[in-house]
Amino acid sequence: TEQKRTRDQNAWGAGYHLIVCGVICLIGFTISQFNTSLPPVIGRFTWIVLNVVGNIISWSIGLRMRYKFQNTFGIRIALLWVLFVGFAAVGAFFVHPAGPQQITVLLLLIINLWLAVMGLWLNLTMLWEALAFSAVTLAAYFFVPEYFFLCLAVLGGGIMIAAGWLVIRKGR
Repeated sequence: TEQKRTRDQNAWGAGYHLIVCGVICLIGFTISQFNTSLPPVIGRFTWIVLNVVGNIISWSIGLRMRYKFQNTFGIRIALLWVLFVGFAAVGAFFVHPAGPQQITVLLLLIINLWLAVMGLWLNLTMLWEALAFSAVTLAAYFFVPEYFFLCLAVLGGGIMIAAGWLVIRKGR
């Protein structure tokens, strides 16, 4: 049916976004884990550069999917993302996370909430990915804080890459 085809097509594009985010998590959180042994300039600009590169790639994927499938659903997803980022910024202002790990937990929980909503909307694989990544985030924070960022890199990034691959396979 038309609705199923549209959902599958949107999910197909979402898989590539998940893979991009997974690779960025893998690189960024690995650098964050070993930040103290790297030159300060690397630690300071890593996430800025990764976010810029990730956004450029994601916007390119979004434009490609938009032209390929001619739907307006993508703009709603982008606007929902802007809303979540806005609410996260306001939340971080009022919550005052104590350090890098707490800020990361807050941001990842908000991002994974957005992914869970997308999963309910588009593809249940994204919902399970969001729940699994959130569980890894909380478990690493509470049980292995000294390897927090490394856990996020390997397990979190790996979960996102695997989920992206599954979404792409289901969408074809």
